[in-house]
Amino acid sequence: MRQMYKIDIVKLVVVTVLLTVVVVVGLIFALDYLTKGRFLNINVFKESVGKRLTQGVVPTEKEEITPEKAVLQAINANRSRTVKIYRHLSLEDDLSVKEREFLGRGLIISKDGLVVTGKGGFQNDQEYSIVIPGQKEIVNLKPLAIEKEITVFRLPGEFRLIAELSSDLPKKDDLVVAIGGRERDGMATGRILKVEKVVDEQIIYTTIPTKSVEVGAPLINQEKEIIGMYISKSDSGKALFIATSDIKKIIQEVK
Repeated sequence: MRQMYKIDIVKLVVVTVLLTVVVVVGLIFALDYLTKGRFLNINVFKESVGKRLTQGVVPTEKEEITPEKAVLQAINANRSRTVKIYRHLSLEDDLSVKEREFLGRGLIISKDGLVVTGKGGFQNDQEYSIVIPGQKEIVNLKPLAIEKEITVFRLPGEFRLIAELSSDLPKKDDLVVAIGGRERDGMATGRILKVEKVVDEQIIYTTIPTKSVEVGAPLINQEKEIIGMYISKSDSGKALFIATSDIKKIIQEVK
């Protein structure tokens, strides 16, 4: 009997609580109805909760990408795809030796290690030292081919990061940037003067001074694409670049 009374008491308590909740909720909605929605304002409740959740959070505005920032992003995106080429190096050589032996830059353009640079003074029967970004080892190689305005090497191994060669030609006054600075990575900015077909190749004329770039320096647009590669200078001392659309054609012939 005592156990039965205990069960009845528990039931009574539960029923009492439920009835109380129902009555309270009913009174709240009744008051809301009589006050025409002013007593129970859902929007005010949402705003209150929202303020609590966002308290101390500073809203961030979307960063504006200026031409200058676009240039920096373009350079940073392509540094890891650009190798340095020397006459001959060893791991023990200091900076002065590296600067003296520095010949130019090359672009990694395929996952199987194909590298292109300008024709420069490269010889088929000589070995050259290539330094790959992020690697301590120095690779000594002879050119795979020397064709028209470019020299081609093939690095051993596989590469995940490769240069994106654009097939589109730039337009007059486009803002462009080139990786230069000899041993120390730097950048040279300028604008497109014109694009002219010379014999079978599209040559890009720029306002970039030749002292700011070396053989094989990539010319990059604001979309981070490589649109050309430095090959020589104009009569006025400005840098001339071969369009990457022509580099693609030459590479197909080499393959």
